[in-house]
Amino acid sequence: MVKERRQYPRAGIQFNITVETPGGQWQGRTMNLSPVGIKVAPLRHPLLLPLGTSVQIRFPTRDRETPFSLPASVQRADPDGIAFRFGNLGAQEFRRLKSLVDANLQREWQELLQQIEGRPSPAAVGGQAGGSDESELARWEALLTRLGFDSFQLPSDGTLTRQWRDFLNRLEAERAEKARKQQPR
Repeated sequence: MVKERRQYPRAGIQFNITVETPGGQWQGRTMNLSPVGIKVAPLRHPLLLPLGTSVQIRFPTRDRETPFSLPASVQRADPDGIAFRFGNLGAQEFRRLKSLVDANLQREWQELLQQIEGRPSPAAVGGQAGGSDESELARWEALLTRLGFDSFQLPSDGTLTRQWRDFLNRLEAERAEKARKQQPR
């Protein structure tokens, strides 16, 4: 499994955005978003920008608040789109962005938990959570694998944000509750 290096989970938020580049405006569609960056796919033609190029990214919010207008720079160019890293965000803008991402992550995780409810409990087929001698990260990776979500990539440095911990704790609680309900009375 490839280790995740992101500082924060990315939400699969999709909406149209405008990227203001030194050469003019470019329209794209978000692929994912976090408080530290965004990945954008082109709507019409590919955007060719050198790494490190400074841009301004503009996009609306779903709750019709003031639209975002965030400074960013090209972090990576992939065949399917460009990854930008936000820079110099004020505390208020960071909180607004984080709130948008967190709300979408929570929605995604709720959908995932609903999918899990339809699967047999790992405990019911012999799986158990890792023992106390395993590292926390290894325990979470084992849980994800048992639940069939081994494509999820946890941070490679072993540091889990509150959002990751909340999500993983909810997965574990859901698994335990399902196992408890399946035990004969």
